[in-house]
Amino acid sequence: MVKVETLLASFVAVVCLAIGAPASAQQKIFATYQHTGLIAPNVNGDLFVQCPDGQTAYSGGVDGNFSTDIDVMASAPTFLGSAQILAFSLPDGIRPAPTGWHANVRNRSADPLPVTITTICGPTMETTISVVTSFNVDVGTPLSPAFNGIQVACPGSSIATGGGIDTQTPGTMLISGSGPTSEGKLLAAQPAGSLPAPNGWSTFARSEGQGGQLKGVAICATFGDAITFNSPKLTVTAGATSTLHESCPAGYTLLGGGFDPDNRLFETISAATPFYSAMPTFPSHRPNGMFPGPSGWSIDIRNNAKEPLAANVGLVCINSASLPDSSVYTTAYEFYNTDLKHYFRTAYAEEAAAIDAGAAGPGWVRTGDNFVGYFPQTASPGADVCRFYTHGANSHFYTVEVPECTSLQDPSSGWSFEGLAFRIVKPENGTCPDGTVPVQRLYNNRFAFTDSNHRFTTHVMDIPTMQADGWLLEGVGFCAVAN
Repeated sequence: MVKVETLLASFVAVVCLAIGAPASAQQKIFATYQHTGLIAPNVNGDLFVQCPDGQTAYSGGVDGNFSTDIDVMASAPTFLGSAQILAFSLPDGIRPAPTGWHANVRNRSADPLPVTITTICGPTMETTISVVTSFNVDVGTPLSPAFNGIQVACPGSSIATGGGIDTQTPGTMLISGSGPTSEGKLLAAQPAGSLPAPNGWSTFARSEGQGGQLKGVAICATFGDAITFNSPKLTVTAGATSTLHESCPAGYTLLGGGFDPDNRLFETISAATPFYSAMPTFPSHRPNGMFPGPSGWSIDIRNNAKEPLAANVGLVCINSASLPDSSVYTTAYEFYNTDLKHYFRTAYAEEAAAIDAGAAGPGWVRTGDNFVGYFPQTASPGADVCRFYTHGANSHFYTVEVPECTSLQDPSSGWSFEGLAFRIVKPENGTCPDGTVPVQRLYNNRFAFTDSNHRFTTHVMDIPTMQADGWLLEGVGFCAVAN
């Protein structure tokens, strides 16, 4: 049990994290993670964003507020988590599920410009893979460009949730097509409306200089009920940049999106991004961090020709009823404060986003050590977890044990009961049942310094280092849901 001696009455002058657990929340199975970077004038710049550990990047995109001055040269998944291995570094063939997104963009203005990169992340499934295929584009010039492309097919009955294009020569390449294909057909050759599930991804590039090799990537997964939703033909004015967007039909969840122009030589993109139904609508208008899954896809297309041209926006839409019940499962996100040396968890996406935005004060960063549980007070396996906070040590504590929860609610304990954090399976005799993930509980042993803190972690590789720093391993605290 946690030490419950009366804490010192004096308040320690540290940043206070006491947002308070919301009574309820609506957690989606997919979430959008985004990061904004500043691209210097007249140069190419790289942008990266990563999914939390253990999650897959199902699609991604690029957004900005200055579309007339931005060229997107590459937009593709990355691999191996924090290693951020580029798609171009991978050999052709079937590769692991991606873990993040990368973009290379060119700023053609004389001022630094902010550009936002996004990725849609969700639980990793054993059937999720990537398919990488090479193709080449010849030498071209701005007045006489060259272009080429490829369709990357998903194997078997899997669908393409997203895809992208990575290049060896980003300084001269522009993306002129990147979108789902249905039954092996490009969007521009298909009618508007609901089409069969996407079974591949098309990628095209235009070269205005040096030629070179490119990699087309399709992210492939197994979902029970999916469609490709194709927009009507949308006209792009000659010599201008136009915004085209589309949303999934009612009852469907957006997982990815792209576009296919009628003229892949003269139409290129300056933005290709998910957007939200709630304001602010676009990623470039929101702070860095995590947000609920998007509602639609938007493309900024530049028409380099002297006549109007058309394009289609295509979406990957999953029947919401075929997804795991979003009212049951929740992710417990972990944060670490670099100033306090404390750990904190929340199973509420709204609270996590508020911490990202600075609502809990400085120093809080995500560790990526997240696990899946259930919402409290549901008919799910396990028992509800009590959440407590103490001002004295500026720390939170969580317990699934009823005696511990009851004792800490005593006013003399020094802990304030904040409610039920999540629901989780309890270990039996220190062991978790099959199909669950052990969550180890550690204590920093700093009660004497009014600095008590516990960590609940699935990162067993961190335990020896923490023990060397004085943390006590107290055993298995929870049994999380296996992804």
